[in-house]
Amino acid sequence: MNNEYKITFNDTIHSTSHANKGMLIILVLNGALSVERNNMSTMYDKGDILIINHNEEYQIKVLADSYYISIHIAKDYLQTSLAEDIGKNFVLDRKMLQEGIYQQLRHTIAKIGTVFIRKGRFHQLYIAQQMINLLFIIIRYMPTKEGNETTKDIDQRIAVVCDYIKNYYNEPITLNEVAEHFAISVSYLSRKFKQQMGIGFTHYINQIRLEHAKDDLLHTKQTITQIAFKNGFNSSNSLIKYFRQQMKQTPSQYRRQIQACRRYTKIEGNMEPSNHQKYLYYLSLFITEDMDKIVQSPEAQKVIDIKLKPSDKALSPINQVIQIGKLDNLLIERYKQQLNEIQQDIGVDHILIKDPIYVGNLNQNYIKSDEKIPHVHPYMHIDESLNYLIAKGIGLGMELVPPQSNMRFEQYFKDLQQFAEHVCNFYTHKGDLKLILYIQCINRQQFLTIRNLFIEYFNEVKIIINVCALNSLNLDQEVNHYLELVDGVAFSANQNDVIDFQSLESKQFDLAEKHIQQQIRKLKQQIQSNQQALSFTLLDWNTLTGNTNLTNGEYFRAGIIFEQLLKINHDVEYVGYWLNFEIHQTFNNDVRPSQIGGIDLFHHFEAKRPAYFTSMFYRRLFKNIMHQCDYCMVVGDKTHFQIVVWDAEHYNPYFITKSGRQQLNHNEYQINIHGIDSGKYKIKHLTLDENNGALYKIWQRYNTTHGMDQETIDYVNRITYPHLKVNEVDVFAMFTYHIKLTTNAIHIIELKKYV
Repeated sequence: MNNEYKITFNDTIHSTSHANKGMLIILVLNGALSVERNNMSTMYDKGDILIINHNEEYQIKVLADSYYISIHIAKDYLQTSLAEDIGKNFVLDRKMLQEGIYQQLRHTIAKIGTVFIRKGRFHQLYIAQQMINLLFIIIRYMPTKEGNETTKDIDQRIAVVCDYIKNYYNEPITLNEVAEHFAISVSYLSRKFKQQMGIGFTHYINQIRLEHAKDDLLHTKQTITQIAFKNGFNSSNSLIKYFRQQMKQTPSQYRRQIQACRRYTKIEGNMEPSNHQKYLYYLSLFITEDMDKIVQSPEAQKVIDIKLKPSDKALSPINQVIQIGKLDNLLIERYKQQLNEIQQDIGVDHILIKDPIYVGNLNQNYIKSDEKIPHVHPYMHIDESLNYLIAKGIGLGMELVPPQSNMRFEQYFKDLQQFAEHVCNFYTHKGDLKLILYIQCINRQQFLTIRNLFIEYFNEVKIIINVCALNSLNLDQEVNHYLELVDGVAFSANQNDVIDFQSLESKQFDLAEKHIQQQIRKLKQQIQSNQQALSFTLLDWNTLTGNTNLTNGEYFRAGIIFEQLLKINHDVEYVGYWLNFEIHQTFNNDVRPSQIGGIDLFHHFEAKRPAYFTSMFYRRLFKNIMHQCDYCMVVGDKTHFQIVVWDAEHYNPYFITKSGRQQLNHNEYQINIHGIDSGKYKIKHLTLDENNGALYKIWQRYNTTHGMDQETIDYVNRITYPHLKVNEVDVFAMFTYHIKLTTNAIHIIELKKYV
């Protein structure tokens, strides 16, 4: 029999009141238990867990058709495993504990019980492994309070006295005799014994005698008088009195009860096959396959202490610019559906198309017809798209790149004017359509001509100078020439531009991390105007990624994108994304893969990329900042707030494709919220990481040589989504929460106090 732990099912030993030695962990498999301890009776229902600490007195009453598993861990094993925590009592309150941790406890206990019953090959080794995992969860996540004995105030002589009592319990023993035997003062022994053992000296002796008497009642046919004298009681009346006091019944009643309940003896005995199957069935209900993926980190938890207090800091909203290439792409139903979802989940200020004179067949001549008014015209294929934008309240952004030669510009401007006149005359109100012009032009006169054209025709038009491809050497001069003519500046910044992906040099990744902010500062320094407030649009941008399909797919970077949004939200009003990979690939003029030059929100077949969910996460954040550090912030107010924790690790994407990711590639955080109002809260925990919302991993798992059929596509799209957990918790003055943060993951824990 294992001396470190003992696993039993419906063990009758727990039906008698006694002090626990070691740690007792019980999971109610079915029905209910009534547990008496600390002069209080508590009901535990199916799925509940209770922990009986060392020296804690308890008694369990099993209701009809109730089943439970108990795991008793010996004190010696606890002293070896818990070290400095041995003198503490662990407090298990389901209402105060994070639901995921509670489920992990049940899962581990149920697996131990299942393996113990089946007794397969190496079952003892497996149980030992799970026992360590069980203790790890308890030690790491359970709150504690000082127990009856503390490591800093232990007298080893008390342990010797206890051993003496265990050896001579069947003889007359008094406090004075033992004190004299061990050369200890009577008052010190009495006081110290109760302090360390939790019960008085005489009570402890009688408890030892009682346990032996119960064993004799169970396994012998001796009379009550014989059992009393055999175990150190001076009469049968003494045994009966003490037995009734502790067990709420006489020794004879106890013997009859035990004989009637032998079918509930521990599983090492002859368990009936029917019970055997019942236990396996109930245990299986608490085994969750997803829990097996959780790997405990040997590293110490990082503790985040947060005190809720209002501040004058706030997040600024970021508006989305969605690039769709050409306007008639909106005639494609699935593209419109994608834009609808983006508007709902992320928000869309305006779409952006390439220069309509070059792309989209807007410069074609009128079709000849013998009709007075032709029933077709060259803009019919875009009117439907414009109607859609107006109905959705989405603006139209256009990149305008006029030719530099005056001769070619004349024709360009003629076509552009014809388009502007049609749009203006088609709509009843000039303000129906919001226009944003991204003009990339180094000729001031051409710039002014285009600007005046649209200002004449439209009430609501914004003029943006697009410096994405202008000569950076003359940027300050070129931009300052146009400042009085424009409402904003659009620019590009790409972390990949400063990276040599074949290099092992780590400093370059530090530079990449700051590249976008540096580009913003540089641009603002070059603009020497303080007379007007200009908007800034980060149009074509990207965070660190791989420069191949494989590295780009496997390099999960939601946390990096999220961190960049947090860092630039006060400097940039608009951020650009490509609607999907298909369009981006079509309009990619870079020699590099399209995924390097910009960020796509959708992949093929309506599949959302992690950038989609990252932007969705940012949009759902509350405005007011109550706490902020490098990797954590709290936004909202004291009764409804969000705890946001993220990881943004810049490293060479090639590393993840050569040897795979480490299983222990995560950090564990304990978040302590101080100053929180007491009450009941609803918690919503959203997780975006490489296991929840990472499209590439799922896509590769279900993709085949000949692609995916519709059923597979629908399934992939359903399961590729951030994880959501919802539960309720009672909070008293302080709230503690534990999370596992994988590389470049984002967690949002939202708490709302019930009124």
